[in-house]
Amino acid sequence: MEEILMTGPPAVDSRPAIATTGLTRYLTLDGHGAPDAFPAYADALRRVAVALRLAVHPTEALWWSADGGPMRPERMHAWRWTLLQQVPLETGTADVAKASATLRGIVPEGLLSDMGVTSLDEGTVAQVLYTGSLRDKAPALRMLRDFARTHGYAVKGKYHEIYLDDPGPHSPPDARTILRLPLVRTA
Repeated sequence: MEEILMTGPPAVDSRPAIATTGLTRYLTLDGHGAPDAFPAYADALRRVAVALRLAVHPTEALWWSADGGPMRPERMHAWRWTLLQQVPLETGTADVAKASATLRGIVPEGLLSDMGVTSLDEGTVAQVLYTGSLRDKAPALRMLRDFARTHGYAVKGKYHEIYLDDPGPHSPPDARTILRLPLVRTA
């Protein structure tokens, strides 16, 4: 597969905005509970992207609760997440299998065998560039939900984060993350 350079994450700033996304293809790894496995999962996704001779994009994640309840630290048992690495639309499972074969013994076998490929089109979204510790993002998310509501939308689907800086345990205190909520029109 030849290298294809794709555009990076959408241009956003610290003011919330309504935007429309298009169809995007991703390498995926699913997890649950606290995101302690993020560094290993993100590394596996990046290594497969490099083995495919693709540009490496910021790590992304979809978040939701298994029981539909709130995503609070005291409820980590219900957290579900999918870590994402953007790839070209034509990337298929055969491509991933071929790249994974070159990484045996380098990347844990379980991560390679669990890796998938999926397409996502969130449609209309509310998004904002958040700067700070991910532990302190709750007020920014509330503000984004309120912004969507005042513009005639309700949140639907999985919450999306795009990590412009390392989302791991050693992330800088001024880490930049795009917070994104998929929307449906209510009015």
